[in-house]
Amino acid sequence: MLPGKDSSCPIDPVRWVTKDLHSDSTFRSSRLFSRPPHLNSISCTPSELYIFYIKPAKLTYMAFTVSRSFVTRSSLRRLVWSRDYLHPRNRLLAESIRSYGSSSAKEQFKIRKINTEEEFKNVIVNWMVEEGWRPGLKDAECFLACDPRAAFVGELNGKPIACATMTKYAGRFNFGGCYIVSKEYREKGYGGMLYDVAMARAMPSRSIAIAGLLHLEELYKRKGFRSQFYGARFDLHPPTAITRFSEISERCHGPVNIKCTEEVDLQALFKYDAAVFGAERHAFLIKWFRIPGKHGRVAINSEGSIVGYTVARPSFVKKEGYKIGPLFADSEPIAEKLLKAVFEELLQEEPVPVVCIDALTKKAKEISEKLQGKKSFEIVYMVMYDLPDACFDKWFGMTTLELG
Repeated sequence: MLPGKDSSCPIDPVRWVTKDLHSDSTFRSSRLFSRPPHLNSISCTPSELYIFYIKPAKLTYMAFTVSRSFVTRSSLRRLVWSRDYLHPRNRLLAESIRSYGSSSAKEQFKIRKINTEEEFKNVIVNWMVEEGWRPGLKDAECFLACDPRAAFVGELNGKPIACATMTKYAGRFNFGGCYIVSKEYREKGYGGMLYDVAMARAMPSRSIAIAGLLHLEELYKRKGFRSQFYGARFDLHPPTAITRFSEISERCHGPVNIKCTEEVDLQALFKYDAAVFGAERHAFLIKWFRIPGKHGRVAINSEGSIVGYTVARPSFVKKEGYKIGPLFADSEPIAEKLLKAVFEELLQEEPVPVVCIDALTKKAKEISEKLQGKKSFEIVYMVMYDLPDACFDKWFGMTTLELG
């Protein structure tokens, strides 16, 4: 069906799409093409918009994901933008069509949001366990509290095969994570489409950040990210670590008292976290501080000001111990003092649990190495556009690899 031939179509697809494709605010064509893209054909029905781009002199298709504010290309042969014009929310429906000799098979791949804690746990958390990411006990509840619309699942003929999150914070800062495709469906284009949908949700954005595995660094660079920090996940053994702490009380600038999170003003703690993390996340922290079995400690200086805090939460799989995050502190000695307070409490458990921490910065890695931590894997913190407004010199442990 050619543009303009369908009188029931509520919009003019040519004018609407062309505006998006050539608008500097929504599409940077210079990053993808040597000259502005050319729409060779568009077909339209009342609920779907199909866009095909044919490269000059090459009969190859390039598909685009289109939203009101963002356009990205996809490696799939066909991408469908599906709108329900009676409702404000839009839905993306993608279809991959493959040919097998003289016959053809049609597979329907749908991407939708995850709205419930139960589904988040059954899909994303369980996949994180299978991938060895060691999620926390109440990650589903906490992650959705941070951003209820952040999680996506990709379903092939009704079967979940991929997931991703794109968490939106204030100030147009976004963090991507939980990007998993089932092993048997990798390198088939499904992950690329899910990535496009997640990125579309982040737009317009001042900053997008991810924490990826080091061996995937070049992949994300090709997508427009640049490397900022190189870190690692460390496993710490409390009985060993406790013997490696320095005489930290002498190194702290003035007396620093360590209190439980329940003993301090939550509003003051929220304010400190926002200043160090770079964005407010009050709803998330309320859930984070109430995780059953968690150990939370706050450092207070002689003037009564918060100068650091940390939380150790139980892992989703009990035998995997605890996860430290965040570990924010104004100095290395304060960070050590917070860790020591948590480890002294964990030594009372039987058996003594293993503790893991995601050390992003050079100073953070130095502490973990000093405590004889065992490196599990290497990570790279990457950003697109501007660097987040965070005080990274006070990051001695990331909150999570999935939320930043």
